[in-house]
This record gives sequence, C-alpha cells and structure tokens, in this order.
Amino acid sequence: MGVGDVGHLELSGVTDDGTRFMSVVQNKAVITEQSLDPYLTWEIPDSWSMEDAATVPLAYAIAYHGMIQAAELSSLETVLIHAGHTSIGQAAIALALHIGSTVFTTVAESNHKELLIKRFPQVSQK
Repeated sequence: MGVGDVGHLELSGVTDDGTRFMSVVQNKAVITEQSLDPYLTWEIPDSWSMEDAATVPLAYAIAYHGMIQAAELSSLETVLIHAGHTSIGQAAIALALHIGSTVFTTVAESNHKELLIKRFPQVSQK
C-alpha cells in the first residue's frame, strides 16, 4: 500500500494570516500546498492543540453523514451508538446530544465507560 492509496486525510495547519484550521482533504502523493474545501475546513478552537484538531474532522464527518444525512436522526428519537468510546462514537454522541436526541451507547471496557460519563454526563447509564 503506497502513500497515494490512503484516500482522505485529516490535517491541521495555519493559514497565511495566522488562522489555525483543521480539515479533511483528498490525499495526493506528494504535495507542499493543498486546496481546502470550505465545507470540510474549520477554525481550531484556542483550547485545542494542533495534534488534537487533526483527529477531529473525519470522525465528525462520518458521524454526521451516517446519523444526520443518511438516517435523518431527529431530536425526538433515541439512538444506540455502538463503541461510544471510539473517535467516531464520541463524535456521534456529541452530534446526537447536540440535536436533542436520547443517547445510549456500548463500551468495551469499564474505563471506557468512565471516560464517557465524564465527557457526556447526559448519556443514560441504564
């Protein structure tokens, strides 16, 4: 598998005017500049590191597409999110809570449950 086989990449960077951003881009074998899609590029909150920001866009894009665009999840619905401790699981939980859905999730280990209770106290523990 070569560098060009990866598909899409998450990245973080700084624009010429000093704005920190995170984005999802199409992978090209060797590049020094990248054209950014404004719909897949976001400003990084001041409290986030560049490393943390580089891990966020793809998980949220996948969760958003699956729950909002494909399944049309609404605030009146209850959703079960499998593997809530993963990056995509946490993005799905955050999005579902943001729109007002009731959330249940599964975890693999007890320490994952503790992490989610701290991060998302609104999620039912039943």
